[in-house]
Amino acid sequence: MTMTVTRPHAIGAPGYSETLPCREESAVRARQLVTTALSAWGLHHLVDPGALIISELVSNAVQHSGRDVMRVIVIRPEDDRVRLAVSDKSRSKPTPQQPGNNRETGRGLLIIEAVAHEWGVDYRRWGKVVWVDLLAELVFTGGRNPTAPEWFPRGEAVHFREHAIALGVPEEAILLEPKARNTGQNITLSREVLAAAGITPETVLLVSMPYMERRAFATARKVWPEVEVICVSEPLEFDDYLKSIGDEKLVTDQLVGDLQRVIEYPKLGFALEQDVPEDVHSAYESLIAAGFDSRLLKP
Repeated sequence: MTMTVTRPHAIGAPGYSETLPCREESAVRARQLVTTALSAWGLHHLVDPGALIISELVSNAVQHSGRDVMRVIVIRPEDDRVRLAVSDKSRSKPTPQQPGNNRETGRGLLIIEAVAHEWGVDYRRWGKVVWVDLLAELVFTGGRNPTAPEWFPRGEAVHFREHAIALGVPEEAILLEPKARNTGQNITLSREVLAAAGITPETVLLVSMPYMERRAFATARKVWPEVEVICVSEPLEFDDYLKSIGDEKLVTDQLVGDLQRVIEYPKLGFALEQDVPEDVHSAYESLIAAGFDSRLLKP
């Protein structure tokens, strides 16, 4: 599991900004500005999401402001937070839309709401500033997987950290928790690692396997109620996830086992209770009866 955090610790606000024509082609220059700023700060792992977000902010200004120019802003108000913003002279608020399958726009704000720490609109006498905050600190958590130790023989957190560094994430942005053997320990031990580093987060973004989002959220809200929790996973269709694992029975066993934990763990005080629809519960029982039971809790 991966956790990103934000904490209130201001160090000033170095930044970059540029006034650009309010046209779609300005998104190229806006992405260059974001890349320059994040690279200068050593936050290479934020370049891709930053480019995606600034493109959507520019697109919204172009489509909805009706003005000739806009200003693109990239600042670092805290050591673990980056703010991307676009200002224009319109006072209309951007609203996320549910895009149809054939639409090429309208998806960025949905991603912003799901992934960013915060986004908002600051209104000015002359117009508005639409801003998005990204987080810059990571915790990788997890020991060896007890049911599949061959996947990460030195522990999940160690392998995730090495992969992140290979992708350009700076070592100093990563904290390591290598002992957790279940979701509750992922969260409680990560909290201890953060505390030992002098970090008291306001928000955590939990990155998990796709089928674990609900349980990760319910567990985090139970054992760490004072922080805001956002859960995300790789956006995969079910068929694509099956192909990525390559074992249909294993995936089904995992889904059944995780749903069992969603149902049972609240009774043990491990997680918040969640509603399980009747048809989902019936399918769960049918799958158990059909032999998809290798990941069930042991009596």
